[in-house]
Amino acid sequence: MACGDHLFVDMGFYSHHGIDLGDGTVAHWWAGSTEKLGPLAAKTSAVVQATPLSEFAAGRLVQVREYADGLVGEAVRQRALRQLGRAGYDLIDDNCEHFATWCKTGIHESEQVKDALALVHGLPTVGASIVGGMRLVSLAGPAGGMSIEGALAGIHSLGRCVGGNPAVAFVMLSAAPSLAALTTVEQVINDDPLSVHAERAARAAGRGAAATGALLGIACVMIAAATAGLPGLAVLGGGSFALGLAISLAGPALLCLAAGGLVYQLARPRRYLQPPCPDAPPDDIA
Repeated sequence: MACGDHLFVDMGFYSHHGIDLGDGTVAHWWAGSTEKLGPLAAKTSAVVQATPLSEFAAGRLVQVREYADGLVGEAVRQRALRQLGRAGYDLIDDNCEHFATWCKTGIHESEQVKDALALVHGLPTVGASIVGGMRLVSLAGPAGGMSIEGALAGIHSLGRCVGGNPAVAFVMLSAAPSLAALTTVEQVINDDPLSVHAERAARAAGRGAAATGALLGIACVMIAAATAGLPGLAVLGGGSFALGLAISLAGPALLCLAAGGLVYQLARPRRYLQPPCPDAPPDDIA
């Protein structure tokens, strides 16, 4: 481990961040024994402290976040040391990742908060696109409702609005949730100029996989509709046309989200701290 490194540990639903001080300790928001109360409850009394690496790691693997540009070594250490004793932890505006990122780059931001906000705004939009599409189908036809007859009449009515082809209307209905999902992925794994090349490449691969997943999902929906006909959606829904339509609208969007997240996680670089050999001095930690 190197003085000034931005360290973090995966805690499950979130990651905990700190700055390596070069002497076997890590500067980070820490609430001591009150951490047993749970991560959120304990943080209200947290203070920026220097603790042994073992306490920071809490038995988990420690990773290093690498930067293409930013401060290194003693400059980062001095920034972290000047923050020791500071209170006022805030989950959204001043958490452990804000602290570590600021020490390295001078930018006060948290990737976790950014991602969470993108998901909070993006996923409901995906859901609203699915529900809105089904609602549009149920209202567009003369019969109304989501029975096979009513929904088919609705899709045909929408088809007349886009050139007379119900298949085009069906594809457009499927594309709306996928576009919302793709926008969400673009916000979560957006390009970050401060990241190293490998991280930026992994993010680009994730975004590309998300777009491919959305297109592949829409293509599968088109093939299924062309093969079995629109009434065949009832088979997809186990006898329910409404459920089959919902699956057709949601499927490409879910494939987009899953493909983007999976490819990014598989491709992103990981640099772990290696524990010292039993008979090696602490400074031999890689």
